[in-house]
Parts: sequence; C-alpha cells; structure tokens
Amino acid sequence: AITDGIDVINYSIGTLASDPWRPGSVSRAFLNARAAGIFVATSGGNNGPGDGSLGSPANAPWITAVGNATHNVLYGNALQNLAGGDTPPPGDLVGAGISEGTGQLVIVHARDYGNALCGTGAPELEAGCDENLGLSNPWAGQRPFNGEIVVCDRGTYGRVEKGKNLLLAGAGGYILANTEADGESLRADQHCLPAVHIGQQDGDELRAWLDSGSGHGGRISGLQLVENDQFADELSPSSSRGPAPAPVQDLMKPNVIAPGQNILAAGETGQTFRELSGTSMSSPHLAGAAALLKSVHPDWQPSQLTSAIETTATAELARDFDSGPVSPMDVGAGRPQLGEAANAGLYLDVTLNDFQSADPDVGGDPRELNLPGLVDADCKGSCSFSRTVTDLVGGGSWTATAEGFPAGVVVSVSPSSFQLANGGKRELSVTVDLSNSSVVGTWVSGRIRLSSAGRPDQFLTVAVLPDGWYIADDRNGGWKKFKLSGFEALPNATFTSGGLVAPETTVNVLQQDDSRDDPFNGGPGVFTKWYELPKGALWMVTETLTSTAEDLDLFVGLDSNDNGSPDSFEVLCESTSPEEVERCDLFDLSPGNYWVVVQNWSATLSQGDQATLVSAAVEESPDSRLAASGPGIVEAGAEFEVRVSWDNLAALPGEEWLGAIGIGSDVARKNDQAVIPVRFVRSGISAPQTFALMDGMDHQLALAANGTHDRLFIDIPPGAGSLTVAAEGATSAQSNGLTLELKRLDFAEGLANPPFTTPAGAAATIASDTGSGGQGPGVSVDNPLPGRWYAVLRNGNASPASIGIRTDVVFDSPPIPIHRGLWEPNSRPGINQGYEYHDGDSSRALIWYTFDEDGLPIWFYSEGPNVDGNIWTADVLRLTNDGSDQQYSPVGKLSVTNLAENDQLFSFTLFGESGTDRLQPLGIPTCPQVNGSVQSYNGQWFRGVPGLGGASIHMNSVTQAQVHFVYDDHGEARWLVAQDLENPEPTNPSMPLLQFTGFCAVCETVPRSFATVGLLERQFASENDGMWTLDYLFNPPLSGSVQRQDSIVKLTATIACP
Repeated sequence: AITDGIDVINYSIGTLASDPWRPGSVSRAFLNARAAGIFVATSGGNNGPGDGSLGSPANAPWITAVGNATHNVLYGNALQNLAGGDTPPPGDLVGAGISEGTGQLVIVHARDYGNALCGTGAPELEAGCDENLGLSNPWAGQRPFNGEIVVCDRGTYGRVEKGKNLLLAGAGGYILANTEADGESLRADQHCLPAVHIGQQDGDELRAWLDSGSGHGGRISGLQLVENDQFADELSPSSSRGPAPAPVQDLMKPNVIAPGQNILAAGETGQTFRELSGTSMSSPHLAGAAALLKSVHPDWQPSQLTSAIETTATAELARDFDSGPVSPMDVGAGRPQLGEAANAGLYLDVTLNDFQSADPDVGGDPRELNLPGLVDADCKGSCSFSRTVTDLVGGGSWTATAEGFPAGVVVSVSPSSFQLANGGKRELSVTVDLSNSSVVGTWVSGRIRLSSAGRPDQFLTVAVLPDGWYIADDRNGGWKKFKLSGFEALPNATFTSGGLVAPETTVNVLQQDDSRDDPFNGGPGVFTKWYELPKGALWMVTETLTSTAEDLDLFVGLDSNDNGSPDSFEVLCESTSPEEVERCDLFDLSPGNYWVVVQNWSATLSQGDQATLVSAAVEESPDSRLAASGPGIVEAGAEFEVRVSWDNLAALPGEEWLGAIGIGSDVARKNDQAVIPVRFVRSGISAPQTFALMDGMDHQLALAANGTHDRLFIDIPPGAGSLTVAAEGATSAQSNGLTLELKRLDFAEGLANPPFTTPAGAAATIASDTGSGGQGPGVSVDNPLPGRWYAVLRNGNASPASIGIRTDVVFDSPPIPIHRGLWEPNSRPGINQGYEYHDGDSSRALIWYTFDEDGLPIWFYSEGPNVDGNIWTADVLRLTNDGSDQQYSPVGKLSVTNLAENDQLFSFTLFGESGTDRLQPLGIPTCPQVNGSVQSYNGQWFRGVPGLGGASIHMNSVTQAQVHFVYDDHGEARWLVAQDLENPEPTNPSMPLLQFTGFCAVCETVPRSFATVGLLERQFASENDGMWTLDYLFNPPLSGSVQRQDSIVKLTATIACP
C-alpha cells in the first residue's frame, strides 16, 4: 500500500487485543502506513456488548476504530389507514420490516387471544422463516385468526419466530410492538407474512387505541425505503466496546461509529444482494468518508483527517441497543459529519515519534498522546489533560468551553479563549474535578467545545472513570462530603467503613515460569502472598507495577478447601493482559484465607525480572478511624450525601492509604448496593490542631520534619495517682528522633479559647524524654496536679514521622460522685448545646445535643462501662432510624472528666475534629411541688420501646423544659426543645416545641435562633410513668412531622430532691 501510494486503507479484520507496539504485529505495520500519510480505518470488533471487548488492531492509537450503529434509512413498512375504536386512531406508524403489504384488515392484539408474546415454551430464536418450525406456537392445532393483522409484544421469542406462529394460526399480517425493555430498537427482518416492527412509543399508542372500543382496522404498506433520523445511531449489541485493555486503557476506543447494521451488500451465490451487519460494514463507511475528505483536501495528512472526523462528529442521537445511554467507551466521538469535517478550522497533530515514544515499555504514556479523545480510566478525584491544537484555515479567534458533564463535575479549560495565527499552535489544559460528583464506578463524560466565527464547532471528547472517592488532605483528622444517587430504595440505609490502611509492597525476582498454563504449581516463576481475613473484608486490591518482565499475570482466590495452597478452581479474579501491569479488585469478601499469585509469564532477563506487587485488604473498622455517615432512609433514585471522616491518621506526605465504604439497603443486607473504594493521599502536614488524648487509648498522627505538636492534651482531675505518656515512631530512626515534654496549665488557662485548647507555650517542662535505641520517649509523673497536661512532641528528624502516642492515668482515690441530668457549657454560655449524663451500677451513658455544620440540630449517643476513676471515655455514636429501629455507627470519641460533682470537662473528637468545653449542671437543683408533695421527674424518658428516641426532662421549682431526641423524614437524628418561655411554670401541662439553629461544636460562633414548630402536652401519673402528646412539623430545610400520643416511662434512676 505504501509503495502504491494509496491514501486510505480499510481493514475489516480483528483479533484478540494485544500490545499495539509489539514488533512484527499488524498494528505496527499500520503505524508505518500512517507515517507514510495513509489514513487507516478498522472494524472495532463484534464481541460486544461487554466492556473492554475491543480487540486488535482497533486498540492502536494511530488507527481509527469504528463501531457498528444503525443508519437513518432502513427497509421498512408503515401501518396506515388506521380506523375504528372509541378514541382517535394514531397517524401512520412507520417501522422496520422486509415484507409485502396487505389490504385493509382488522387489527387485534394477541393478548386478547391469550398470549401477548405470541409464544409459549422454549423459544426457537431462528433467524429465517423456514428455520422456525412453530414449536413455540401457543395456538398449535388451532386457527384463532382469520386474516387479521395481529399485534405481538416484543420479548422472549424471536422476531421472525412470532410471525411464523401467527402465520400458522391464520393471521394475515403482523405488528411487532416494542415494550419498555426494548425502547425504540428496530430490526428490518425478512418475515413470514406482511409485517412491521414499531418502537415502544408507537407500540404504546397503538395498544392504548386497541383498548378502546372495537372495529379497529388498517393496512401494512409493503416494503419501502424509509428515511427517519430517529432510526440512526443505535449501537448494535455486537459492537465491541472500550475501554481497550492495558496498556491503552486511556485511549478513546472505538473512535467513532458508522452505519453497519443491515447494510445492502453483494451476495456470493443465488440472490445477488443481501443485508450484512457488523463493524466490517461500518469501517468501510469511515474509510470512504476519509477518502471523500482527502478529495476535498488533498494535502491533508492522517492527523488532519482523524481530527476533522472525530472533532466534528455527533453523539446527539447515539443510544444503546436497548435504548439506554452510551458513553465514549461505546461510541467514541459519535457519528462523523462530513460537511462539518470538510470545513474544520483546527486539528491535533501527532507525529510518528509521538506514537513511538508513547510505548509504555520505553517509559511512555498513551494518555498523553495529542488525540481528540481525553481519557483517564483511573481518575483519582481530579485529572488533567494537555492538548495542542493547530490552525488549518489561516488563523482565527477561538473560545473553549466545557459542556455536557454531569452535575457536580467541574471542568476548567485554560485558556478559555485564544488567537491562532496562520498555522499557529496553542496548548490547552483541561482539568476534570470530581470532588462533588455523585458518579462512582461509571464513566463521566462530556465535551470541550471549540468555537470560531464562520467555522463549525469542534469538540474534544472527555471520558474519565472515577474508581472511587478520592481525598487529598494534610490533616490528621477531618471529613469530606460526597454525593450519591441512582440507588434502589434504602429503607434502612447502612454505611459500613474500613481503613484507612497503607498498601503493602512485595518485591520478588521471578524467572520465566516453565509451566505458563499452570501458575499454581509453584517454582521460581511465581510467588504467593496470603491474607487471613477471619471477618472478611470490604475491599481487596492487588496490582503489579511496571517491570522488566514483558508479561506478568495476577491471580487472586479464596482457599476454599483450606489446604494452604492456591488451586485453579479457587480463582476469584485473574488479570492476564499481555502486559506486566495487572490489577484485581474484590469487594465484600466473605471470611477466609485469600491467596495472591504473581506469575512471570514472559521474562526478558536471564537472571529473572523484579516483580512488584502492591496489595491491601480493607477490613471493616470497629471505630471511627474511617467513618461513613449518611441518611437512614433514601428513596429510590434520590440524591443524598455521605460524610466520610477520618481520625488518628499517621500517613506521611505523598502516601496513599486505602479505605472503603459499603452501602446497604438495611442491616440484613449490608453492602448489597455498593462498595466504594476510598483513596486518601496525604497532601502535607497541617499546622497543629487541637488533639484530645483519651485515657487508655492509642492515638496516631504525622509530624513534620523538625516539627512540633503543642496541642496534644489530657485533663487530669483530682484523685490521679500517676500519669504516663509514651510515644513511638513507625521506625527506629523516627523513634530516636522524637522528644516528649510534659507541661501543665490550669484549666482556666487551657480553656481560654474554647472549643480549642490553648497551647502550653512557655509553661515549665515538668518531665521530658528523648527516644534512643530504637525506642520512643516515655515519661511518667506521680500524683500529677489537677490541670490540663500537654504532651509536646518534637520530631528532630529531617523527614516527617508517623507517630503513635498513648496516655494512661491511674487513680488512687475514690471517684467523685457525678451529677446526673442535663449539663451546659459555662466556657461558652448560651450556645444551646449540652448533654445529659447518667451513671448506673455498671455503666454510664451520655446524650449529646449540638448542631451540624449547617446549623441544624443533631444529637449523638455514648455508652460504656462505669469506671473507678474520674475520667470516662466512650465512642461517639451517630444514630439513624427507619421509623422503628435505630442504627449506631462510631464517628468519634469523647472524654468526660469530673472535677467536682457540679464541674466537668468535656473533650471530644467528632468527624475527625477535636474540641473541648467546661460544663455545669443545667438549672437550679430543686424539684417542683405537685399536689402538695415534692416530685422528681428529672431524667431520661422514653416510650418503653427501644429505638424510637426519647426526651431529657428537666423540672425544678420554677420552670420546666424537655429536650426531645427525634428523627426527621430521612431518618437522621434531630432534637427539639419543649419550653414555654413566657409562662415557665413547672405545672403547666403543655409547652411549645421549639426548633433551634446554631453552630457546630467546633464552628465559629453565629447568632442562634429558634421557631415554634409544634406543641407538647404531657401528664405524669407518677415520678416514673406518664403520657405525652407530640404534634410538630419541622421547619425547612428539615422535613418530617409527628402527631402521636405515647405512654412513657423513665429510663434512668430517680434523682433525689435536695
């Protein structure tokens, strides 16, 4: 072809995908053709509709691969002259079908004859009339029809098969009407009797008309050539799809679609023409299109031809064979428009050297090729592209704008406007930010429109695949919100979480495996890594990195027979591309022992190739180190937010740690909806933040090189016999470089800026230690004075350190009695936040009511065993409710330190952020007089049924109030206050219900407000039982209402009156 000086090649041949840079391959031959100025079109393949089904040479970046779609012209029939019924008949209904016509006949629906599908039993599904024998005929042995035109619903049985059954049953014509499952997908079959195939919309209209009245009639027109744009650009199910396998997964493949369905072609024998379908029909259309462009622009080279075709193509009408949406991985840039392409004003140039240098085996990256498709198959939160456009038409002014991306996807183009001189070039930078997108696991696509006056618009097609949620942050703890949508109804939504964990790297030198077809028999060509997962895991990820090996393969399985060895029948995932980079992801794993096998399938070094495996198993977390929080109830398809929070993170800058979030319909079906990978990249180390150290707990953090953390604190109450603090680095060198100093401030000094702690600053160092011998520093102080104690950590190393730190307090005096009931901050008075705190014989419990970052009321719950000392720590539990049952998930830790019976310090880490306050009991400690006697109603009350919320009741001799812990329509925990501010008498039987707004526990102070949203009526039969009636409607943005009367009982022990 090169010698003959041809301009265009069509190559309608393909094989399984292989490395397009492989020496001696057909793909490399076509690279030579492109270098010689020849445009090459090839069939994309007929292995669809599965993802990644595109083969070779279609996967080569220098070849234009073509998918198979329908034309806007087909051989069809029309249903005409419709009359009868009690409603106006439809107009002419145009559809597909190769058959003769009929005269005016009666029209009936097969449903009225007992079988709307016109089939029964096993389907035959033969393509031709003679091949179908009527074995599925539901009217076998009968002739219920007498020449009528019969409507059959599409589905289950073959299109031609249904007509054969009707012919045998006496019908004179046949209408195949699509239902929702097939949409507008039409096929021009050769039928056994006059027939027309119509889409769902026309089918629904026809069925509705047939349901009205009687006397329906019409005629089938007979074969005609029908032109209708609605027929066009429907992708064939057999058309191969992208993404192409590695190493070209970041290319847009196929590049375009073209007509390839029911194409009139020459016949070999007998009839001289026939209809053929496949990408071997669509590829010649594109080759012809390129030849036409070449005739208009004889000087255009393949870069100009490719760019003009792809950047002016349209995907406006493109749809899948089932009428579903398509992405660029299905249709590329869409259908070429030659009139637009011939007038294109710019192109993207790619040279032979560019293609050769993009070979990953020589350090290249196909993603960076200057092609019209911008693709990233592993977009981690944000991904950027660079493309250079070149003038074709003597210069001009251009604008660049992003369009067509899903909500929440932010796309920027720089520059957004530019000037090109004659033959001039301009580099464009495109960034796709997925931070606020609700799309996970499916392709996100759109276009960059390039516009210039007097020229057709041209488009760069963008497609990126977010494989999970991506967080880049410099803090040891924090949170980020993500949006989701498109799920089934979640009546009792569950959110499980695991991680964050650092991936493990395993390196071995492997010879080429002598038994390539059996990677499980051991030997120097393989290595195996094991994971013991007694509780299963949310996500296991394994991947091999670049290597001198030509081809590594990866296998992952479960040791189901417990023999301690991998077996072929145990394989759960295998990644066996012709490259060395492989990957397997497994989700929602059941308990067991899992093996990972890496095989050197094709070596390049006689002494063996270095094979690197990066792997991690993300098990479900029992605590808040990674936590997911979402609504308790989600309607089908609704968009909702999930907050992902982390704490105690010791990742170092640049490290990527892994986690996972499972989403389930209810408690019994955890993770049934999705498991979403979470990738956390430490972007740096922030300035020290308030960090509450909890007694008896291990904490983790990262400390910058030569950095100091001076906000690590623990409050020491009276009665402490000793305080011990120990720190440790992740390595011996890190431990040796650590210095730990203990300092102390009085409580008032430490709480000078609540909810954040004040650094100890120049306070005297009470004790100190420096790591040595590979051991980190540790200090202990006997009989520490009450106060706020600071563990000041210094990292003397020239590199950041991952640090673990722990504090332990031993008490040698009896605990201080606690005041049971409601508490409020006196360090920040009047903030309308607080908690109810109670103890029992063996346990303690706390309900914390506060506001979220939007200023809306929210509450949390904590419980745990009683303690002998004056510090109590517990998980902070977030609750959701489906209307009857509560779910708990840990979202932080809290510590209550008793200084005196009416004096407490409260420190917490919530959603990764720490704070601290000093609290006092709410109100005066008296009891009201009721019917002449003193009554104690204070405490926690509820309906006597777990999981339905409750209320903290506070009544003294002068006032009464109740904090009601309830749920909104989304099953999220909210609170209301029942209080009559104008008439606060404790004996009043009713009070307004107030909805407050405010600021979160660590947010800046903003004005608080409240509004009356309902009424509470209450009546006590005794100090321990009674009744209340709730009648309220939440103010927006909250939603939900309650009108209910409950019998109530006191949950907590009676508090004695003074």
